[in-house]
Amino acid sequence: YDKDINPMADHQENDALVNLFKSHGYTHHGFTTEYDTSSQVRWMGVLNLDGKTPASLKKQFDSQRKRNINKAINFGV
Repeated sequence: YDKDINPMADHQENDALVNLFKSHGYTHHGFTTEYDTSSQVRWMGVLNLDGKTPASLKKQFDSQRKRNINKAINFGV
């Protein structure tokens, strides 16, 4: 999924990964886009960091992500 929770055109299903998590005791609740306060975070972002600097990465983010980064820095997170 992209940052706006739209399915990526070139995605590949990875049942092996889901099964690995299940084998370690995790429960899979399906691929939904809603938040559930009774479970862990449902979405994780992944970036390729090869050849990148913090400044070059930040330039790629939209204004809301940049704001959140600055807010975290200001609060010492």
